[in-house]
Amino acid sequence: MTMVCARDVSVSIDDVSLLAPTSFELDAGYALALTGLNGSGKTTLLRVVAGKQQPSSGTLTVAGHAPSDRDPAFRERLAALLGLPPLAHAA
Repeated sequence: MTMVCARDVSVSIDDVSLLAPTSFELDAGYALALTGLNGSGKTTLLRVVAGKQQPSSGTLTVAGHAPSDRDPAFRERLAALLGLPPLAHAA
């Protein structure tokens, strides 16, 4: 079963590309490692998967549903910690 399906997902703001068109499928029981240089779009892609960023183009589904961090049912299916934990102190 496909858990995450991305089809040409991209993110741009004011004509600046934050995530180049990206496609992949991730089946249940598998993991995906994101690697790349700073600014290559790794965190932006994770934000799209978590429903915290809307893609500018393309489609992405998690367990067959569009991600939305405002949807309680979606938040029950996916947990994401992006950035520093709320109680972490920056050094």
